[in-house]
Amino acid sequence: MQNSIQNEQHIEVILSLYHFCLQAHEMRQRLRQTHLARMIDDEIGGRYLANLGLPLKQSLDKARIHIFQNSERIITAPHSNVLH
Repeated sequence: MQNSIQNEQHIEVILSLYHFCLQAHEMRQRLRQTHLARMIDDEIGGRYLANLGLPLKQSLDKARIHIFQNSERIITAPHSNVLH
């Protein structure tokens, strides 16, 4: 029983992280086409938004694979509606 609860908690955390990574990825995509991207690069450092792309995509891909491999347990987990 305890193991089942821990597994559900892990899946909830992964779903939440997936949701926030997806939002960050979408925001990055929108910002790259605006003057704000140049301002961010000037303030923080060159190519900050561009360098976020690959780690975000890799994290999303890994989370998506894990989520779909464990989909029978996710059906009842909160936040499961965030998968695209």
